[in-house]
Amino acid sequence: MTTERELISVILGAGQGKRMRSQLPKVIHPVCNRPMISWVMDAAEKAGIKRFIVVVGFKAEMVRQVVKDRAECVSQKEQLGTGHAVMQVEPLIKGESGDVIILYGDTPLLTPQTLTRFIHFHQNEDACITVLTTFLSNPAGYGRIIRDENGNLLKIVEDRDASVDEKLVNEINTGILCVKVKDLFSALNRVDCGNAQGEYYLTDIIGILKEEGKMVRTFTLEDPREALGVNTPEELIRAQDIMSERLNLL
Repeated sequence: MTTERELISVILGAGQGKRMRSQLPKVIHPVCNRPMISWVMDAAEKAGIKRFIVVVGFKAEMVRQVVKDRAECVSQKEQLGTGHAVMQVEPLIKGESGDVIILYGDTPLLTPQTLTRFIHFHQNEDACITVLTTFLSNPAGYGRIIRDENGNLLKIVEDRDASVDEKLVNEINTGILCVKVKDLFSALNRVDCGNAQGEYYLTDIIGILKEEGKMVRTFTLEDPREALGVNTPEELIRAQDIMSERLNLL
């Protein structure tokens, strides 16, 4: 695939993943004998992405050894949220043209086909930002997609900050988004940490960009399993089972 605009992938991989009960950085835990982050990078490469920046933190050197020369690495010394993680990338790409796609090193089931369709949609719409969403029967723990009466994205509310009514929404934010470089950092610099977690949420840039009159779009992921984030040993086993089934069908 050849993208219409330059595309840079930022992969968040700084977390320890305490619930994994492991001394390894979360993103290098293996799924079908390959580190999770390698699956993510493979999918992105097959979707036409050529430049990768990985945000590292916990035991950063171990992650660097896995990605090697496939990616530039930048350190997030304090874990202050997804928005803070992406802020660390600004010196490397500020002033670049094109788009940034934000990915996560712990989502090994994302497919090249989904990423290709997502990128095409974003660029064909000439959107400022496009959010990848999906539907879950049990959305607990995920940020909810809040829409206006016309079905347009209004905001994303994190689970801990959601009202009783907002918690009933089963369309969730996968965390994956595509955004124009020039708009990303101008919006990020306006994000604050006044929320239940005391963190800088990347999703807060959506409301900021809407206020500026920028075009905000969503793209729905049909198979929610692709967005499975691995946070526990049980979720790692599930990802392993799904990937094994997928590979056996190829």
